[in-house]
Amino acid sequence: PKDEMANIGQHEGDIFEVTSGEWLEGVILTYDRMLSIAGRVTDEAGNPIAGAHISGVAGMLETDADGEYAFANVAPGEYLLQVHAQGYTQAMMHGVPAGDMHADFVLKSSHYEIAGRVVDAVTNEPVQSFEVAWFHFDHTRWVEDNPVMSAATLYQWKPLQHENGQFTLPMDWYVQWTTRAVLIVRARGYGMALQIVDLGVPSPQVQEFRLQPGGRLEGTVVNELGQPVKDVVVFFDVGLAGFTDRAAATTNADGLFSIENFPQAEQRLAFCHPAYAKAFVTVPGSAAALAPLNVTLVVGGSIQGSLEGSEPGSTWQISVFSEDRFKELASAEAHGGGTFTIDRVAPGQATVQIYSRGPNFRTVMLEREIAIEAGAAATVDFVVPEGDAALSGVIAVGEQHPQTFRVTARYALDDGSTLTHMALGRNDGAYEILGLPEGSTTVEVEATMQDGQVYTESRDIVLAAGGLSEADFDFSR
Repeated sequence: PKDEMANIGQHEGDIFEVTSGEWLEGVILTYDRMLSIAGRVTDEAGNPIAGAHISGVAGMLETDADGEYAFANVAPGEYLLQVHAQGYTQAMMHGVPAGDMHADFVLKSSHYEIAGRVVDAVTNEPVQSFEVAWFHFDHTRWVEDNPVMSAATLYQWKPLQHENGQFTLPMDWYVQWTTRAVLIVRARGYGMALQIVDLGVPSPQVQEFRLQPGGRLEGTVVNELGQPVKDVVVFFDVGLAGFTDRAAATTNADGLFSIENFPQAEQRLAFCHPAYAKAFVTVPGSAAALAPLNVTLVVGGSIQGSLEGSEPGSTWQISVFSEDRFKELASAEAHGGGTFTIDRVAPGQATVQIYSRGPNFRTVMLEREIAIEAGAAATVDFVVPEGDAALSGVIAVGEQHPQTFRVTARYALDDGSTLTHMALGRNDGAYEILGLPEGSTTVEVEATMQDGQVYTESRDIVLAAGGLSEADFDFSR
């Protein structure tokens, strides 16, 4: 009876006995005391840093005017805290227990930026209106000097204007995760230009981007019957996942299109229409008159699939690559335990890749090769293997730890898929990958030192169920 509940559960150690079919209500369970994680963030002189971002527990906090922060109502356990603030290097602390201990951080000053200038390659005059973006060199796959990467590695285009074509990009936060970056500059009427920038030096030299002005490209788009296709949207595709955010042209009722100021450099164009598979064409730009371009669109196939074994509600990105893995043909998104469909995929051999990013920069990825037929649906079902094995270790070159590194564990599955678990390392050279399946796996390490030197190693390891395996990599041996 509810009137008797007032005297139940008021004292520490009360015991409740509930028999089958009995219902007990009104009982509130609490910890003996609420746990927390708190601390202070200062610079090397002991001055508080206000507005520093703290992550690692649920959500993200900012330090107050005194540099202090506090996570309340924290569940028992150990946490990896990360702190970053504009103008300072990032700091991390591993294994912080919830409780009374203060987790204080001292950040080093880091005013790091990249300076550049954009000019017309013909007249040497400054280009006053342009856009700049960049992405990780270490996360980029290169094919014939062209970058191919997922959309997640490209940082947002930043529109800039300067009468002398000059710009600066603050890199305080990003320089801690990579020693090299690829900068891309674009402007209307010009071809894009990119340069690899070494972030390992204190003050990199000013980067000059010489943009090539373009000519005029005309062409026709038809279907397999030779009929003109109207409303085909033409994009410049620069090797990045997807397309640039600006359409270059659209076909008219006769399937005709024209692009002014076509760059005097090799370009790849993407042709998109809702009734056909996307088509990609490489155009060798030159100062001479461009030859008319004739493009044929074909009916594409589709991919239907399901995803099982992942955590409910988890989000997975899906990409379809061409057989040579040079071009991303399509993309979609799926949730754990759900299905997905990708339409208008170009016929031929393709690789379907799904991946999900977890906490602390950990990624789980599955890949499988399939054949796409025009007008047909290919089925590819993925099952994320469960596992309770773990792998940990330390990456070093003698007494030094790398500035950035990543560790991958690859498995060849019975269904023909390749499973990859990837984790990025900490600044103390330590890594840990949990939830791995038991059995044989190939562990690959790529480490980049402060001077830009890159070390790689591959090793086969057998993981035991429920066990922790250790694999240290010392590149000085």
